[in-house]
Amino acid sequence: MSHSQDHAHQQHRANQGAPAMSRRSTLRAKDLPPTAYQVNCRNPWDLTKAKNAIVDQIETVSQSLRTTGSSQKIIVLMGEDHYTTTHKMLQSKVLQEMVARHHACVFGYEISHNYLETSLEKSPYFSKKIAKKIHENDPLGDVGLRWLLTFGLLPPSTKSVFLTTLQQSIPFAVTDAADDRLGKKNTDEIFLDENDPLTARFIKARGRNVTEKISAVSSDGMAIRNSVMVENMLNALDRHGRTIGIQQCGQAHVFGDVDFRKYDEIFLYEDSLSAQFTQAGAIVIPVLFSNSKSKGIIPRAAHESFENLVYISGIANARYAVSEAEDELRFMAALNNSTEHRVPIMTREIANRVSEELGQEIRTRILGQKKATARPFLGNLWDGVRRLLPF
Repeated sequence: MSHSQDHAHQQHRANQGAPAMSRRSTLRAKDLPPTAYQVNCRNPWDLTKAKNAIVDQIETVSQSLRTTGSSQKIIVLMGEDHYTTTHKMLQSKVLQEMVARHHACVFGYEISHNYLETSLEKSPYFSKKIAKKIHENDPLGDVGLRWLLTFGLLPPSTKSVFLTTLQQSIPFAVTDAADDRLGKKNTDEIFLDENDPLTARFIKARGRNVTEKISAVSSDGMAIRNSVMVENMLNALDRHGRTIGIQQCGQAHVFGDVDFRKYDEIFLYEDSLSAQFTQAGAIVIPVLFSNSKSKGIIPRAAHESFENLVYISGIANARYAVSEAEDELRFMAALNNSTEHRVPIMTREIANRVSEELGQEIRTRILGQKKATARPFLGNLWDGVRRLLPF
């Protein structure tokens, strides 16, 4: 079957499986099984109910697996709207609660899995050989975290999640397929990086030619990215000897979307993270939000994955673009002041400390240089970074 025939076949199957829901994809009580966890936060400034609902569901599934003697992995899919601040802050709170309840986990993030290595290579300070060594000697992901916090052009809410992961000593994994985003001025068109061996393997498995340009947000691109995320997360769990993975992702990744109209595509359930993690033998706990601005139409086939769903409504839906960092910081500070458990917020002092820790990590643990002056260019690097910080 040719690619065009295959795409037409997918369209037909998706239309056949169109959901019996409104076009806004609002889930109703009758759509959900008794085991699904519906939570209305009521107070839009308090994320406590939502946080507890997610961790309670993890404990319920964990207990069920212990009862049956199953060794299956548990994957929590935090299906966020990328610009809604409370979705990010909730991730921080869930990670804090996991540690408070003594549940070991790995936190996975929807960023190219080779981000650290490629960004190191593109910097003027590291050779390709050194960049590869740093990347390969970062088993906990803490060097990658510090690099992202220091150099990543990220919104404050994302940096808060990364700070939480770092402060709570939770193993961190960037899990997404490789793409050509880094260093690109126009990020409207992002394509998968066929030069990355792992990404290329799944491009071929999809029946596509590695010489083709595959958009990261096309139906094939999303399916390939999900396959890479599944493999990277499961490998990270094995590497750290843990059975619970919390994977951040955009909402469309969770179940698919048969109304992916922005990109004129159909994104089937069978290609979603829920379906692919389930096929790999994991138990999936999907998390969705009623106030997500990015939701389309959930395929009917996804209903089979609603068993452990956590569906959250009633939380604040303030959205901020990356360029609105100061506004988002004010919102986060206000929400922190009105809630019981606070999430960390990046400050100049924290940024300085993180960049210094990054320099020490690279000099000693990875490069084997014990003297702080062994790499004098690093000091200049951090000084330059501090001048760029938006504080």
